[in-house]
Amino acid sequence: MTRFPYPTDVTDTEWLILSPLLLKTIYGRPLLHSSREMINAIYYQGRTGCAWRLLPHDLPPYTAVVSRFWRWRDDGTWQRVHDKLRRQVRVAVGKEPEPTAGILDSQSVRTGGKRGLSRLRRGQTSTWTQAPYFSRHAGLTLSDSCSARVTLGASGSRAGLRHGWSAGAYPTTGVG
Repeated sequence: MTRFPYPTDVTDTEWLILSPLLLKTIYGRPLLHSSREMINAIYYQGRTGCAWRLLPHDLPPYTAVVSRFWRWRDDGTWQRVHDKLRRQVRVAVGKEPEPTAGILDSQSVRTGGKRGLSRLRRGQTSTWTQAPYFSRHAGLTLSDSCSARVTLGASGSRAGLRHGWSAGAYPTTGVG
């Protein structure tokens, strides 16, 4: 079925980069909806911020889109896509494919109303990676040095990091 394109649709150039990273079949069966249309629906939802149920009718059914989105999250597809694009961007601007420096910081985030709970969002980012790695912890349950180790461990193997900086909240982590 042909449809008019949305401004959020994947371009042909973008699709050439993304298509090798996506599953061709699920459990050996051919896909009912094309991966490109699934990506178009996910981009549409992400850009417009609409509820999944409110996806336009000319895109695949929202139940199929949500299911594929979660499957790609759980099987590491989104991480593979992110890693490949990050490497390409870094090489395009004349940097090494993998980052060599990282920053560790924490941020208090108000999670409730006037007297709501406050949580710390701890993040590690590397220079020019495009997206940080975040770990959320209740502010009262983990010390800063403990949560730094958890965050660094959750971000995957970052053996290539040679330099690191941290906020004053992480004095005993060995970072910075």
